[in-house]
Amino acid sequence: MPRLGMDVDAVESIGHQMIAKASSLGSLGATAGRLIQHGHSLWQGSSSRHWFEQWQREETAVRRLIHELDEMGRKLLAQAKEQRDASRANLRMDSAAKNSSQGDGSAGGTTSSPAANPGGSTGAGDSDHARGIDRTWQQVREVYDRDYVAKYGLWSDGGPNGDNRYQCVSWAWFRMRELGYHGPQIQGDGGVLAARLGGTTTTEPQPGAVVSSSNGGFGHVMIAERVYTNSNGQLEMLVSEMNAKGLGADHGLEGLPQEYQCETRFSRNPDGSWGRVGGGPEGKLTIWNPPY
Repeated sequence: MPRLGMDVDAVESIGHQMIAKASSLGSLGATAGRLIQHGHSLWQGSSSRHWFEQWQREETAVRRLIHELDEMGRKLLAQAKEQRDASRANLRMDSAAKNSSQGDGSAGGTTSSPAANPGGSTGAGDSDHARGIDRTWQQVREVYDRDYVAKYGLWSDGGPNGDNRYQCVSWAWFRMRELGYHGPQIQGDGGVLAARLGGTTTTEPQPGAVVSSSNGGFGHVMIAERVYTNSNGQLEMLVSEMNAKGLGADHGLEGLPQEYQCETRFSRNPDGSWGRVGGGPEGKLTIWNPPY
């Protein structure tokens, strides 16, 4: 018998995995290309030229496959979001109808979730797990080192002491998991991460949003902790981030735990660009709201 409807969580998981695999294929193709370029430089003659031309033809097919795999993943995410939004709308309608029929006046109540209230407890047994925006970098390092592998899975580059330790991408993954994210592990440079997850430059952030800035070579990714309207009527957000101060070796490429901070604020301009509060313009930020 055919199954109707959609398992939204499962479809989202597949979509994220397809996008991640496309990214991995892109990295593998780039590595192969560099090897072949190097081999071609060491081997002269017509056979070398034919060998290299064969790779150029195959590279086109590889790029097409990567693009199509990425697009298919994004289409799955869009379909899952559409289904989730429709389900939520139906639930709100059912709840409103129930409250109206009961006449208990509870329809105006509000609820909170870890993403809507970063810093709140998310479950039994977490009383010793400090959360929220008021942690020092020492407190963050303690829970990060304790829970990253043991509780939340592998580091984003696959090793407990890998290159992404204390980096912005690993912090985004850690914080997302703290807030209740259960999707596939994120991958990619910080500047493109939100877009790879399905975010856009026109998405309005919610607490817990993944926020990517393309400024700099690899860009940067942050997590929105608070979203509010300031006294001028502008949308503002407070973000948490790692590897934010450039203190490590290799011009800041090495992350250090003391670079964690939760003090940067962005305000949105009428044209949709963002600026750092007390600082300069940031340009367009790509934003993705995870399904917490």
